Amino acid sequence: EDLTGVEDDVDGSDVLAIIYTSGSTSEPKGVVHTHASLLGHQPSLNEIRRLTADDRLFCNSPFFWIGGFAFGLLATLVAGATLIC
Repeated sequence: EDLTGVEDDVDGSDVLAIIYTSGSTSEPKGVVHTHASLLGHQPSLNEIRRLTADDRLFCNSPFFWIGGFAFGLLATLVAGATLIC
């Protein structure tokens, strides 16, 4: 699918997600993550993990946690891999 039109409408500084902290040491806070901050390093992380479009990744971490969101959902989307939950 051609995403050129969508890509032209999105800037790296645009908000991609707000992930809330647990508040274990203070009040929970919403941490704003931009497209650039979350997606900018995903190709490098996928290369380190050797994650490709041919892979299937199992993720039992919740997507509201940054680990499940970034290392599960976003990683597979960027790689074109299959995510199994």
